[in-house]
Amino acid sequence: FAPDHLRRPVYSNVRNQEDPPAGRRRRRLGRPRLRCQPMTEFASAAMVRVLVHGMQSLGLDTSAVQLQPTLGDAKVRLDLKQQLVGSAVRQAGLSCLVKLGRGVHLNVDDPTHRALTSALYAGDIIDRWWRLERYVHSLHRIEVGDVHAGEAVLRHVSREPGSAPSPPEDLVVLGVLLALLEAIGLQDVWAQIEGQRIYPE
Repeated sequence: FAPDHLRRPVYSNVRNQEDPPAGRRRRRLGRPRLRCQPMTEFASAAMVRVLVHGMQSLGLDTSAVQLQPTLGDAKVRLDLKQQLVGSAVRQAGLSCLVKLGRGVHLNVDDPTHRALTSALYAGDIIDRWWRLERYVHSLHRIEVGDVHAGEAVLRHVSREPGSAPSPPEDLVVLGVLLALLEAIGLQDVWAQIEGQRIYPE
């Protein structure tokens, strides 16, 4: 975007077809310098609520993390989600992360939950996730690879160089997607990473 002063035409004080008065030179307008603020990294407040409920359902403690959103009702600082994930790993290991998505089932009154679980089939869930994630996560996206009957290959990727999602973040997002598939009534939902089944255990 351009700041307001760049959107408006700039006029000279010198009248048309007249030379400037002696001793005065017409000021030459230089190229304006623009300063861009770095993008604030954020995550979904709804995702954080799901993680909190998922941790609590597993008997994990969430009290060490300050949970007040700071970027509006829909967003929280990215490091807040990362702190929660780190706390879960310290308490129960990496294997618990894919289970945190089950907090979805305790979040039924959340508008984001309703928007996602009104999907009619698995592909509809992914489409709705795509539309929402651009607004509720600053860095990461889901890509769909090969699709076969009853299954699909998903990739969790970054939209910024050098900020690839960590393996714990991969597991958290995968767990939420699996829980959403269960929430719309699908049965025998499973997932594997590099040929190793991780859900259900």
